[in-house]
Amino acid sequence: MGTLLLLAILGHTRVAPVAQISGNMLWEELPAIQKFPSYHPALRYYGSSRFMFKTPYYIAEGHYSLDGAHYTFRPETAIELNHADVDKLAAEYDPETRRKKLEDYGKSLTPFDGDYDPGQQMLTLHYVVDGVPKTFSLYKFTVGDDSLSSNGSSNQDVVGLWYTPDPYPEKLDSKTRYRIDGLDGLKRFSKEAAMSDGSQFGIMDIKVDGTYRNFSTVSGWKKSGSTLVLTTEKGGHIEFAINGNKLMKDGRIAYVKS
Repeated sequence: MGTLLLLAILGHTRVAPVAQISGNMLWEELPAIQKFPSYHPALRYYGSSRFMFKTPYYIAEGHYSLDGAHYTFRPETAIELNHADVDKLAAEYDPETRRKKLEDYGKSLTPFDGDYDPGQQMLTLHYVVDGVPKTFSLYKFTVGDDSLSSNGSSNQDVVGLWYTPDPYPEKLDSKTRYRIDGLDGLKRFSKEAAMSDGSQFGIMDIKVDGTYRNFSTVSGWKKSGSTLVLTTEKGGHIEFAINGNKLMKDGRIAYVKS
């Protein structure tokens, strides 16, 4: 049902773009492509016509518009910092480092566009990396899940999407942090914002067929009592304690199920 709704939304211009927004809508390249040692973008929709995007430099945030199946993305901030914030932070570096940081920030705010192909359920992004125009094929993170049957699985408590919790859910905004603690406060905010933004892409998909996906990793899992055991691609194992809608690792919350 969700896939049909998504295709209908992306295929008809008469439907408002905000209708297709979903907090679960993370788009990445297929795992096999992500294994190559190069830049791999990731795009996440949230809120009203808003997005977050992993650039080669910082995580950018902004608004998008939709015309038919064509997207235009306009980043507005990177790691939740505006130009004035970045100028303050970069001022204490040597001239070359300062130039590089300001340049990377500017590149993170470069607008880009994309086209959705409902037949392939693929979002093609056109993005410039270090001055070179590139094309990336992105798919919904849960691609293929709608073709899997639960067959009365007894593991419904672990099957589904698990999210990395925001380590700083109540952090102050950059303006307030700077007003209270000056440059030291702004430095603290930039570190917290980078970690918070990064957590928005920390999604793990536990599938009913006994496999899971975590970024480019695709391997197997099993449940043993109140323990979830993930098999790594190299044959190792990672164990999480299942605590309701939380997966615990070393006494800390590693993932939360929505």
